[in-house]
Amino acid sequence: MKLNSLKFLDYINFRNKKIIFILILSISFSATKAQETGKDLTPTPNYRAAAKFSPKNLGKLVHSTSVRPNWLKSGNRFWYQYKTTEGSKYYIVDPDNKKKKSFLITIKWHNG
Repeated sequence: MKLNSLKFLDYINFRNKKIIFILILSISFSATKAQETGKDLTPTPNYRAAAKFSPKNLGKLVHSTSVRPNWLKSGNRFWYQYKTTEGSKYYIVDPDNKKKKSFLITIKWHNG
């Protein structure tokens, strides 16, 4: 009886090794297959869509991307100009009071 149980344990160990070998082989095969199919999934370039985001075309949509402060002579206040598609907008900022207010600049033309 003892001899039969040892043969059975040897059979189970051999079978486990076989299953583990087949499992490792199938995982490595599926990994190489996944890499091959990944090459097929490379997107084709769309140059017409990319041209919409060229610096020349974005310049038509985005006019101001930074603020250049113009400090007033008294206090900590400053004003800046912000360009949009509708024109220029002007803001005055008071950092001490944490306030920002828009304002219009009117230009008076003098004859002469």
